[in-house]
Amino acid sequence: MSREHYELMLAELGRAAGLPLEADDTGYSSLEVDGTLVANMQYVSESDSIYIFYELGRIESHVLGRVCERLLAANLFGVETGGGVLAMHSESHEVVFSYSASAAEPDTVRFQRIVENTLRYAEYWKAELESMNADTFQEMPETDPRLTMIRA
Repeated sequence: MSREHYELMLAELGRAAGLPLEADDTGYSSLEVDGTLVANMQYVSESDSIYIFYELGRIESHVLGRVCERLLAANLFGVETGGGVLAMHSESHEVVFSYSASAAEPDTVRFQRIVENTLRYAEYWKAELESMNADTFQEMPETDPRLTMIRA
């Protein structure tokens, strides 16, 4: 995929969202969703990849150990993250959900589907983080559709 094609896929995603969407000179773009989350997207030519990430919030100190254990368990084989990764900044305790997709198959529909799926996971984990911070956390039911993989 070329940078130009990535920009065309971004533009198409923007049209679908009803907003102008384009990359800056580094290949970065962002899309705010419902005023609660920002889908950050970065094209990396060296790996021909698209990185999508969301900042979900901060882990409160009184639940830090429990939340970290839960996030690590969710990352195991990507089962509860759709192949994405939950990570925490060590100093601020900010949690980020990220997903890396190969750009080798330049398909606008696939790109939009990946952004939509990562958004669903980000919304879920943002809500889970809020619940865990409030100490009202509950396990994800085995029948939850998010337990399927994102990759098409």
